[in-house]
Amino acid sequence: MRAFLILISLIGTAFHSHASEITEKITYFPETKLLQEVKRFEGSKLIELMSYSLEQKIAFHEKYAYPKDNQKLVTTVSPYQPCEGQIVGQSLFSTESDSEVLLKKWNYDKGDCRLLYVDYFSPENSQIILKKETYTTEQRLQEVTTFTWDSAGENVTSFRTVDTHGRLIKSYQPYKKFDLNFVYANYPEAERARRISLHNKSDRLLIGVIDSGFDYGHTELAFKFWNNPKESFDGRDDDGNHWIDDVFGWDQTSQTGLPSESGSSLAKDRLPMSHGTHVAHIATRDLDEVAIFGFAGDFTNVEYINQISTFLRSHPVRVINMSFSLPLDKGGDMGLRKSAKALEKMIQENPQVLFVVASGNDGKNIVEYKNRQFPASFHYENLITVGALDDLTLGLKRASYSNFGEGTVEIYAPGTKISAASIGGGLISHTGTSMAAPYVVHVAAEALLLKPELQPAQLKALILESAQQVSDEVLGSIKAVDVEALKRKLK
Repeated sequence: MRAFLILISLIGTAFHSHASEITEKITYFPETKLLQEVKRFEGSKLIELMSYSLEQKIAFHEKYAYPKDNQKLVTTVSPYQPCEGQIVGQSLFSTESDSEVLLKKWNYDKGDCRLLYVDYFSPENSQIILKKETYTTEQRLQEVTTFTWDSAGENVTSFRTVDTHGRLIKSYQPYKKFDLNFVYANYPEAERARRISLHNKSDRLLIGVIDSGFDYGHTELAFKFWNNPKESFDGRDDDGNHWIDDVFGWDQTSQTGLPSESGSSLAKDRLPMSHGTHVAHIATRDLDEVAIFGFAGDFTNVEYINQISTFLRSHPVRVINMSFSLPLDKGGDMGLRKSAKALEKMIQENPQVLFVVASGNDGKNIVEYKNRQFPASFHYENLITVGALDDLTLGLKRASYSNFGEGTVEIYAPGTKISAASIGGGLISHTGTSMAAPYVVHVAAEALLLKPELQPAQLKALILESAQQVSDEVLGSIKAVDVEALKRKLK
């Protein structure tokens, strides 16, 4: 029971005072007399504010400190279960400029409210994340990643991740020189020579990956990238396709032959994420006789799609992975319609290539979409659309997040908790149909290594014919890829 209580019934407000000079101002809803708001003051300064709903649950909670006369440090506390009482953000408010800048943001698991990571923002620009702390499941600090940005604050130019002792775990810089001797400098001489020799083989089975970008300096991937025999790093367009030095890939953003992962997205997730790096590793894992050509950039750009199509017609790419979908056309976006038509034209112009497409992660029947999902909704003999299976430890079944559709999503493959290459080094686990599609690319590559003369329609038919039938509550049954059964068919 507080020592001093004065009830002012006309305005529904009460003041509480403590010997420590902390006072409270409590406001009630006029009609119901239920608690509406609690303000705590230290002297004349507001230090905490809590607002309540009519259900008497905290709806808003902030704490305040005053580091300088013209500054207010605002700490936002979550009012919601299961994270009620946990700090979620901290920002600095300037009374001089009447502006507020986000300084820190705490990010929690939505299920059990475990702290996942804390973002530290630039005081000048709250869109720029300067540092990220990640935490273990035991809520101990695991590692710290620092980011550098370009002068415009639009793109990450590098990052470094260290452990709690400051030891380097991983690092990344886009558009760095492609140098296998540097990448494998710490490898035994024989293994370094073996990997460099594999890269120099221009006759390996060639697959393409159209994606966001790649860490082509990753030890699991660097030697997997193709060595285009028609091109070299000489500053000239040796193969005459209007791309200069496209030895192992092309980057639409920088217009160079260094297909890098770049942009602000590197800093947005719990850990730096390169979708293309992860996908490329799944597609080629343990397949030394398979090479990658990486197409990095904006897959909605019609001109770029047309350029990729031209490249495919003049180079021996056998399989293409497309783990992406165009944003849904919600009416009137002619740009996206043109993108879909350009993708369809690319598929039609390249019957010698098998296009493997992710179905998407909305958990919907894409046959019934008012606006069809592309390229997943295309139907061609040289295209196969892939859905995801759930965690394989739970048995063979369609993942709840995977899009489906009878006659459209034709095959399902592992896509849940898939470990593969992480940008900057090491491995990381990701989930999605984006992971299932390159699994099928991997299977297709294995088949082509055994029987190179297979044409896309034949290869697709073999993948479907050798698949395992799995019961499904919605569809009755689905086909799950079965690589061993496929190999038996080819022997």
